[in-house]
Amino acid sequence: MTTTQKRTLGCLALAVIVLFGGGALALMLLVPAVEEQIPPGVSTFIVTLSTPSNAAQVPLNQFTTVTAEALGVKPITALELWIDGTPSETKNAPAGSSLNQFAASWNWTPANEGEHTLVVRALDANKGVGMSNVVLVTASKDANVVPSAGYQTTPGDTVASVAQTAKVTPQQIVDLNPQISPSGTITPGQVITIPIPPPPTTETPTPEPPPSPVPPSDPGDPGQGPPSKQGIWIGSLWGQLFGVDSPETPGLTTSAGMGKCSIDLYIDDKSKNESGFYIYRLDNKTPTFKHIATLDAHSGPKPIHYIDPVSTGKYQYYVAAFNSAGVSASKIVKAAIIEPCGAPPGLGFSKGTVTVKQSVDKIYCYLSVDNGPWTRIPPGINTFIAPTKPGEFDVSKYLKSLTPAPPPDKLTLHLECWGWKGNTLIYLGEATETINQGTVQIIGKDFIFAGYLASQLQLFGTISDPHIARPTNVKTTLDPNECVSHFPSGPWVKLKCATAASSGYQFLTWDWSPAGCSPGNCVKDIDGYHVYMYYLGNQPTLIDTVTGSSTKTAIIPPKSAPMFPPFFFVRAFKGAAESADSNEAQSKTILVKETLPLTSGGWKFESDKQPGLACITYPYAPPTLSSGQILVGYFHHYDPSPGCKKVDYYYRGAVWFDLSKIKGGVVDAHLQYRQASGKYSQGSQTWLPISCANKLLRGKENWMNNPPAALLGDDYLNLPGQILPTTFDIDVTGAVKQWVWGSKPNNGFIFRGVDETFPETNNECTSVYTDFALKVTYQPK
Repeated sequence: MTTTQKRTLGCLALAVIVLFGGGALALMLLVPAVEEQIPPGVSTFIVTLSTPSNAAQVPLNQFTTVTAEALGVKPITALELWIDGTPSETKNAPAGSSLNQFAASWNWTPANEGEHTLVVRALDANKGVGMSNVVLVTASKDANVVPSAGYQTTPGDTVASVAQTAKVTPQQIVDLNPQISPSGTITPGQVITIPIPPPPTTETPTPEPPPSPVPPSDPGDPGQGPPSKQGIWIGSLWGQLFGVDSPETPGLTTSAGMGKCSIDLYIDDKSKNESGFYIYRLDNKTPTFKHIATLDAHSGPKPIHYIDPVSTGKYQYYVAAFNSAGVSASKIVKAAIIEPCGAPPGLGFSKGTVTVKQSVDKIYCYLSVDNGPWTRIPPGINTFIAPTKPGEFDVSKYLKSLTPAPPPDKLTLHLECWGWKGNTLIYLGEATETINQGTVQIIGKDFIFAGYLASQLQLFGTISDPHIARPTNVKTTLDPNECVSHFPSGPWVKLKCATAASSGYQFLTWDWSPAGCSPGNCVKDIDGYHVYMYYLGNQPTLIDTVTGSSTKTAIIPPKSAPMFPPFFFVRAFKGAAESADSNEAQSKTILVKETLPLTSGGWKFESDKQPGLACITYPYAPPTLSSGQILVGYFHHYDPSPGCKKVDYYYRGAVWFDLSKIKGGVVDAHLQYRQASGKYSQGSQTWLPISCANKLLRGKENWMNNPPAALLGDDYLNLPGQILPTTFDIDVTGAVKQWVWGSKPNNGFIFRGVDETFPETNNECTSVYTDFALKVTYQPK
């Protein structure tokens, strides 16, 4: 911005004060902060990097498809893929295109093992630039798939000749075809498998001219300060009255000197109408660009010099010029500090594995560090870790991003783990260990955690910080007015929301107040919000980062209709710390009473008694049941005298719940009931009553309207058979989810007794159950 323009705005502000006196002065003092008038991270673009998903593992030296799309209020001209802060490839819109929506895909072949950051930049016809969400992936040989094709050999073919033709090594062919000899000819007509070489790497960046040399600052030059909020407000008013174009895209270069604990940024101001600049940084702690500074508009030939104090690590930056008409972002630049610098790092795990003694299909754990809040591994409701091989679960990727403060020389970890085997939940145990650097083992009842602890900056996923209030009132909508109401005011907001709505996008909106944290001392200046998406039973994926606290909406591209719709939750974040999930606040819990309790009449097996024999009688009559009660168990009678009776009674009970009022994703479901009475005897010995129902089944048929002679069902859960607790609370989340979603018919639960055989005994175990209820927690649609 030129000096003349600054003076003009200043004169306009002074004129307002002179004309309207003290009221205008008071109004000027009440002008919102700069970040509230034009929030950082907000632009006229919606840019979405959709695949690969965040935290995904991708193959090394094999191509991965990257897809992205952009929607803007102006025609989109190009999409640029940036990998690790370096431009990879640009996809241009068709020449002469006037479409404001453009999608593109790239085949990226990572050549280096480890973590990579992917970002897509969109450019429009107005020279505006928008940034996508950041996607962090890990390239690993473990994710590699060997593409191959069949080849029918001809006379004279050898392993070497086929390898030369296919442009692979002979050993690669032998590895895929162990039946052939590594040397000599191959039988003609034999079909062998030939590996297909991967496409060439796309990691080589497109050439760019070197940046212009940065002139040194004059001694004593003051640093660029923040802009005046009153000046921004007057500038916005000027733009609305007389019109203004978006600012030109600034240039950006960096340098990091030896022995310095800071990175120098040099901003080349190419615009004459900017109101200021936002500076963003991506570091190794969070997979999002964070707004780190707001600078005033600039005039003159010299670049703006900004010093960012950081510690050892790799960083990416971009700067955005802004005014009331829009935001224009620079290209991304990289910088690194290699030498040890800054505060000493804390302890953290570089890798970790959980080995279990019991046979389970998947596990989850809860971790507390130094008696802090519990963190779920993996994060998110209904997410689990699958085995890398039988009995072994790799938890390495979850052991990041928690920075102890201050950095300790030792940590106390409390770890508790659970596993699922089919539909049965198995407790694997808990353990507490105080540990320092080196190899670590934490041994629980049925699990062993093994890892390596070293000095590093991060540990164990994001922190769930109780001092950060969680977002509330999260909902999805197609109404553009809801979108507008959750954005800060701006002349382009209505147009952006209307454009998105007309293109089939949906809006996720929420509210947030710093006063919503539970222990007090609430964090008020959050960095923004993380938006997560998940499908039931799958791990949540970070799909968007909203910078700053004032924007409370995310705009989500349309997807082809899945069998089951996705769910969303939002977390407020500050640095590496996050709030609890929004859906923990938004979930509803209802208590569904049984609709049709039923006891099957039981069935009886009786051998014929021969007339004239004195046999032992069996004075047995089942208990009389009241409304809402069921009978479960058995009664065996046996008289060993020749020709005397053998009698066996069996009882099953069933309950059914009407779930039609539950509209949304089931988070948790528990079957609750009480044992009203019971009897347990063996021969002449009577014992304290136990719970005689030891199996919970899912009904196989609709017994509710036409009760069968016997209740048939599929085994679902083992029930506790200990001496009574009189009340029971059984986790039945899996079954209720399937019923609510309609993937399995709701034929209710069936209780089966301990014994349905035909022993020659005089034993009895019967239980009367009542007060059935289903406690369901769900996230409303």
